[in-house]
Amino acid sequence: MSELHESDTPEAPGNSEAETGFDWSGTLGESYKSFKPMLEAKGWKGPGDALKAYGELEKKLGKAVVVPGENASDAERAAFHKRLGVPNAPDGYQLTKPDGVEGYDDSIAAWLRATGHRFALPAKALSGLHDAYFEDIVKPHLAQKTEAREVAKRQLDMEIYDNWPEAKQAAYLDCAKRGARFLGLAPERLDGLLDHVSDFALVEAMRKLGEMVGEDALVGGGSAPPLGADAARTELQRFKGDPEVQKAYADNRHPQHREVVARFNQLTERAYPVGN
Repeated sequence: MSELHESDTPEAPGNSEAETGFDWSGTLGESYKSFKPMLEAKGWKGPGDALKAYGELEKKLGKAVVVPGENASDAERAAFHKRLGVPNAPDGYQLTKPDGVEGYDDSIAAWLRATGHRFALPAKALSGLHDAYFEDIVKPHLAQKTEAREVAKRQLDMEIYDNWPEAKQAAYLDCAKRGARFLGLAPERLDGLLDHVSDFALVEAMRKLGEMVGEDALVGGGSAPPLGADAARTELQRFKGDPEVQKAYADNRHPQHREVVARFNQLTERAYPVGN
């Protein structure tokens, strides 16, 4: 058997340059040292791997949103905003009116649209902010106010029950309405007086005033507390400057026409008494 020399030993599988990968060192030369950490981290076996990775990177960069620099043109900024989803005009924002929110009107949505566009907010961001604000802030607040009103109403009902004889409650309430009307409470609020005034002390004060004034005082009778000439003139000016009073005075079919005319005459007589 002939001897095998070291040079004749078969090369172990995987030791050839073709099998171990591309010769990055020979190709890159002196640059190989700086690229070596990246090549080892990426595990690229040859230029084909690097080119494939570069192609994937270009795809991602093509979808990337680049923030305009300080010297960007208006067109570049407009393109950037469009990529973010900012509409071209305020009316491009779609805002849905929330359910169960009293007092919500188009002016609120108009302000939000104008403000959102001024600050270049994406449409989805403004819509989400709008919905979250009403759901998380406004609705709980309104629910608390409703609960507080209900609690106050129950408390008022209890105090009326405890302080007004049951047989006289209707008459007492009429007196309270009379007092409230004498103080100038809007007519449309008189019927639901207890829905607008929940403090028993105030309702009781209105009742006592109504008893003092009497029904005749509201139609020009003489049972109201007397006013001096100066006070009557001041009240007459206020009375004449009230648009609702003017409307009732001018329209003889108005339900409060007689009452207003009588009150006007009463104040006139006291403001400018005969013989003075």
